[in-house]
Amino acid sequence: MTHKIISFIESYIQFPAINLPDNLSKYDDMETLATKMRRHWGLGDGPIGNMVTLLEVNGISISSMNVEKRGAVSFTQKQSIDRNSRYLVCLGNDRKSATIRNFDLAYELAYIVSVEAGIPSKKFSKEEFACAFLLPKETFFEDLANVEELNDYVELKKKWIVPISAMILRAYQLEVINYKKYMYLMREMEKQGWLKKEPLDDNIKGTSPALLKKSVEMLIDNNIMSGTELVDNLANCGLNLYPDDIENLLGLKDKMLSPKNSSKRDNVTKVNFKKKK
Repeated sequence: MTHKIISFIESYIQFPAINLPDNLSKYDDMETLATKMRRHWGLGDGPIGNMVTLLEVNGISISSMNVEKRGAVSFTQKQSIDRNSRYLVCLGNDRKSATIRNFDLAYELAYIVSVEAGIPSKKFSKEEFACAFLLPKETFFEDLANVEELNDYVELKKKWIVPISAMILRAYQLEVINYKKYMYLMREMEKQGWLKKEPLDDNIKGTSPALLKKSVEMLIDNNIMSGTELVDNLANCGLNLYPDDIENLLGLKDKMLSPKNSSKRDNVTKVNFKKKK
């Protein structure tokens, strides 16, 4: 459904073009693929504080519909929009921690890399790529020099904005710790309840997707169309959704698209899609 929103909005506002390297190969190892992505986007080998903005400015569209409450998970699709290919990422709206959101988006980026490199998804470890992309080999290896116990990873989390569980996995991938140590640390995380919620998750707030949200706000704030007209126009494009569903999908303010003094669910007819988005 997001691709229909983008297609409509692009009649008024130009989004960033997709910006991916053309030298990704199925023969590249995971470290090489991660490095190629960083270099193409002009990144060094330090922490990436905000994966949301990084992907959006490079032409990858992100929405944050609360799919997890419906038993779904984050996902990425490649869609053709007005004859141009674009990747669309849909994240769960309730995962507000910056560290979780960074890893989720790096995981979705792994899917994009596998498609661009022509690597079958079943043969591509998205988790391994996410760790390699967020935690570059040489610089993260240096930071692991004085790390021994679980609490040491809490300090590293402040710097790298990555979940502790991912840093432990990366330490194992880099052979800084052996399998026995890896399993010990993961058991310690489970004992302390960190597999459900890690330290600092409430302190390091995540960034919400902004590109689609700001685009709609610009159309309304500049009187190009009202919120109600936007909903009607999207319906004419084949996207029949309640106003509050669109608000949720794009992170808009509550009732921004709703007719005043009326029930939005009484004013919009919802139909089932016959085709997959």
